[in-house]
Amino acid sequence: MRIGNTTLSPVAFYSQAAWDISYAYRAFLVAWRLVEMGFISVRFLLIRAPILLLWTRLPVTKNVNLPGAYKDLQPILTPGREAKIGVAGGRLGSMPFLDSYKSPEDIKREQDFLKDLIKPPNALKVIVGSVIRGLVTELGSVFIKFSQIISMRPELPPFVREELAQVQDQLPGLPPKEVKKILERELMQPVDNVFEHVDYTYVAAGSLAVVHRAKLRNGKDVALKIQRPFLEGRVALDTIIILDVILGLAKLLLPRIRKTDLTFFTLSFESALKREINFELEGHVQEISRAAMQTSQQTADYMVIAEVYFDYTTTKLLTMEFVHGLTRIDDIFSLPPEDIWELLSMKIPGFDDELPAHVLVMACRFPMHMSWQGEVFHGDLHMGNWYLTKYPDGKHPRIFLCDFGMHEDVPREGFRNVMFLLWGILAGFPDMAVDGMKSLHLDSGGHLDDVDWNHIGMAFGNFSRSWIEDAPEEEALVRLRQSRLHEGGLTRQLLKLLFGEVVGSGLHLPYWLWLLLKSYLYEEEAGLSVMGGSYDWLAWIFDQYSVRIEKDAVLALFDRTNVFTMNRALDQLQFPLARGRDYHKVLNQLRVLQDEIRNVPGQTTPAVR
Repeated sequence: MRIGNTTLSPVAFYSQAAWDISYAYRAFLVAWRLVEMGFISVRFLLIRAPILLLWTRLPVTKNVNLPGAYKDLQPILTPGREAKIGVAGGRLGSMPFLDSYKSPEDIKREQDFLKDLIKPPNALKVIVGSVIRGLVTELGSVFIKFSQIISMRPELPPFVREELAQVQDQLPGLPPKEVKKILERELMQPVDNVFEHVDYTYVAAGSLAVVHRAKLRNGKDVALKIQRPFLEGRVALDTIIILDVILGLAKLLLPRIRKTDLTFFTLSFESALKREINFELEGHVQEISRAAMQTSQQTADYMVIAEVYFDYTTTKLLTMEFVHGLTRIDDIFSLPPEDIWELLSMKIPGFDDELPAHVLVMACRFPMHMSWQGEVFHGDLHMGNWYLTKYPDGKHPRIFLCDFGMHEDVPREGFRNVMFLLWGILAGFPDMAVDGMKSLHLDSGGHLDDVDWNHIGMAFGNFSRSWIEDAPEEEALVRLRQSRLHEGGLTRQLLKLLFGEVVGSGLHLPYWLWLLLKSYLYEEEAGLSVMGGSYDWLAWIFDQYSVRIEKDAVLALFDRTNVFTMNRALDQLQFPLARGRDYHKVLNQLRVLQDEIRNVPGQTTPAVR
């Protein structure tokens, strides 16, 4: 089975030139694709899924592989898949603190304890979840991408979110003959002229591409990221169906969505997909990220981003360095206790010695570092793109980050405004958060009079007071950790606040904001999954605020007429902010300084830029 069979499919008849000039041609292909999708859905739900559900559960057939299209669907609907145990044990509801482990023996006892907690999944939930996942896989690449976004919604049952999360990298590959055909078409010469060897058994298979290992004639091991056939047509057609047809129906049927301006989401989704299918552009973003990684000795020594070989790269083929010995970051707890202990106890120069798992902390902070260095951010930081490796020298663990296709360029001022928004919400300064939201609204073509800013300020203030106001430091820390761990992370709560209570009639947001916040969500989920309660996302935000935002951005929070007051404020805040962990002391200092500046005649705080 291919992802969405292309036999007599409209995606095989897609022409960019005709698409650009003929409305009738576009309408015909979209209508044809809708009919095809209906046929695929009915065939799967009424024929393929029932056959597979029975076949994989009957004693005489459950160990027999089915041929053809059923072969690739069979693993999806097979029962008895075991739950993974991450370092945080997130899928078991247990979130240990990494700094509670004092030896490899402690880790071994925890592994045994968590294994004993695993219970067989509910049979009905497994069937429902696997059928949904199988249908999404049948519909094709764009629906797989859309399902990954839908899986971020907290309203979905956890078993559905878990199934949809598995479509990130556990998908069917391509036939060997087709792989060879694509390689020769893209390289415009026989495969043997370029490669000493190509392994036609895929290493990984995602929604847009498959990855194969090969060896160049010069002896270098490379990974070949090969785009799936007819992807341009699939993106053009399915994007219209999802954004115009499906979301259009949702707005008609759901009043809450009807009042929401989804332009920021639709533009972000469409822009990101078009960028993601250009592998040559992805290669350049990957090189920008490698350059950002090398600007810091810490990231250069403890992270790996594969080198791109542009002589063998095209818009549909990405050739890069092959990185050996990979373990997915959410599979770390399956490693031997000694290896886990090495990872947790290893110290990186320049990091606070009290922090556990320096490598994991550094990895979780790197994407923000990357975005500020290159004004571009990685928009697909799900855990299928984070790995642990000892490549290239085998000396110590490193974090390998891959798949830079989903990305976006954002102006530096846009990043500043997002940081003002997040800082204001998390630190208990709703005026500051509203100021950041106003700037994003104005930059997106909105008008201040179109929005009820008092309502937004009250929503921000209520969120902040829900956990930080009048709480002793330790109590606030416990409350914050509990809320993050039991409600899917602080970023998910922020998304619920922003897009559940705040985003509504009249508010305009930049198209890249959704992708940026999705990136933050994936990053925090990765941190929580592998670090549990030891992952301090709030301190990370504060640290980024102090280190990444230049002095002029901090000055923009206040009226610039009193330079003495601002210089004193910056001097007082510089040291505690740079530490990034004693944030309750920082909050108190900020409140005092804010009151002082507000009392200076002729000044307002914060100022709308």
